[in-house]
Amino acid sequence: MKITLVADVYGKENNGTSITAHRLVENLKKRGNEVKVISASPDSDIVLPKRDFWIFNNYVEKNGVTLASIDEDKLREGIAGSDVVHLLLPFKVSRRAKKIAQELHIPYTTAYHCQPENVSSHFGLKNFKLFNKWLYKRFLKIFYHDVEFIHCPSQFIADQITANGYKARKYVISNGVISKIKPIKIKKPDEYKDKICILCVGRFAREKRQDVLIKAIKLSKYADRIQLLMAGNGPLEHKYKKMSRGLKNKPRMEFFEFPELLEAFNYSDLYVHASDIEIEGISCIEAISCGQIPIIADSPRSATRHFALTENNLFKVNNSKSLAQRIDYWIEHPEEKEELSKRYIEYSKQFAIEKCVDEMEKMFKDAVEYYTEYYKTLPTIPIKPHIDYPTSFDQHILECKHNKNHTLIDKNYKYIRKNPFYNLGAGILRVLALLLLPFWTKPYTHYKIKGKENIKGLKKKGVIIVSNHVHSTDSPIIATRIFGWGRKVRIVTLSENIDIPIAGDLIKALGVLPLGDTLGGMKKFKQTIDKLLAQNKPVLFFPEAALWPYYRGIRPFHKGAFVFAVNDDVPILPIISTFITRKNGKQKMIVNILPPIYPEGKTFTELQEYTQKYCEDFANNFYKKYR
Repeated sequence: MKITLVADVYGKENNGTSITAHRLVENLKKRGNEVKVISASPDSDIVLPKRDFWIFNNYVEKNGVTLASIDEDKLREGIAGSDVVHLLLPFKVSRRAKKIAQELHIPYTTAYHCQPENVSSHFGLKNFKLFNKWLYKRFLKIFYHDVEFIHCPSQFIADQITANGYKARKYVISNGVISKIKPIKIKKPDEYKDKICILCVGRFAREKRQDVLIKAIKLSKYADRIQLLMAGNGPLEHKYKKMSRGLKNKPRMEFFEFPELLEAFNYSDLYVHASDIEIEGISCIEAISCGQIPIIADSPRSATRHFALTENNLFKVNNSKSLAQRIDYWIEHPEEKEELSKRYIEYSKQFAIEKCVDEMEKMFKDAVEYYTEYYKTLPTIPIKPHIDYPTSFDQHILECKHNKNHTLIDKNYKYIRKNPFYNLGAGILRVLALLLLPFWTKPYTHYKIKGKENIKGLKKKGVIIVSNHVHSTDSPIIATRIFGWGRKVRIVTLSENIDIPIAGDLIKALGVLPLGDTLGGMKKFKQTIDKLLAQNKPVLFFPEAALWPYYRGIRPFHKGAFVFAVNDDVPILPIISTFITRKNGKQKMIVNILPPIYPEGKTFTELQEYTQKYCEDFANNFYKKYR
């Protein structure tokens, strides 16, 4: 299968979501699946920009996570052609990816890796029941309300979201433990050989409650022998280091890389999971897979409590005294501890990653089967307006009334006016156009301009703009919105267009350049274009010649623009207007500014053919991503 995984959080394996995502991808690939990852992590297949949290960036960084921001084109590039898309979190990128999958009729699944209390904890509101209930409802409203498949890492979270009105199918599948995590014979490091090592793993965050463990060790009868190993990092690291100053043995608090963590799982004497909020608790599963005896908080908001095989594996949530008693109990009962270790190794086999990936693949296949049939039932949205295009590419579709007396464009036609009063009027008209045109073009086309970064090096150079001609507003949008107030774009047009009543006089005043009707007129036209380019002015050509509204292809280009580009040694700036069908069937226009193309020794034919193919490839790729 071609599986695309969209992860608002991926990156470094220092949190449960990232760890499980990396392992899922790795094991799906081992089975021959073609897997693409879309995230802000540099090791992703499609790399999105990082989300900016302004003044809170340092706080987010301390939590060890990098959230992705939306890049529409990259999302569509990654999603197009997928058999199924898996969305990890209910944040901005996954929400947009879901809409794209729906638009492209691609099956998709979701996951519930973010417990609302994980979010509210950052604001000190994890115990505010009404706020957390609102978050469950909020996630449902903005993301899960129209999904059919949700991967739940535990039965606990499946029950929680069901109680909060989630109607989708819930696939209870553990995130799984990789085969490398297993019991190994290893001696304690020399510095710990006479110590009782207690390990806990997790971000240093409010809901992980490492503070309860630090206090419990101080209350233990064996405090002088206990060596605390806190594997992780996070915003509360400084606070915990300060709290632990009263411990007999200085604790080790830092992020453990995998080989070191595996060793710690095996040489430690006890594992403590004090978190009061947990969707699954993958680190606890990893610990018991190595034969560790866990002591787990019995929080009603944590799935991890269900891993307790005896009552002595639980302590009262947020109660350091209760935890100290459990620590002392297991230190004093080594034989029982050894027997229970064997039971835990056997118990943990149900969480093997191979079994979990089997179930994930089944969910993906179920989604493909379901959505293949579901999408067939959806009504086809008719594209508005419907247009029957001519068989000849040069044939016009729109016919306009013209003045009876045609203006002859000959050697006497004034392309550049020197009359100061005329130029003043034309200048005022251009200012009015710049101010007022958006009030017409924006509601009419809902246009959006992309790729403005491609004009940075062209702002003080002569340049030939070439564009497909697919809307009555494409020429005014390009002329007024690409370079804005700073530069006047001269538009090449057919001579007959200046004979359109009223509109013809307006476009003449705005500086259009009609093609010559006579040999002398063509010579004058050429001299004018050469002069404008030499003066570093931009000139707009529509090399398709005819206006075909909403046409979703690139028609053959005429050679004129490319002859000028080669002769005057100026770059071609391709602009391709494309369309997205909105929910009501009407079209939204995207004005795409492509990177400039330089002649660089090409003949005009070579430049014409290269630009034609370049624009065709862009349009074809665009319409593969947008229905």
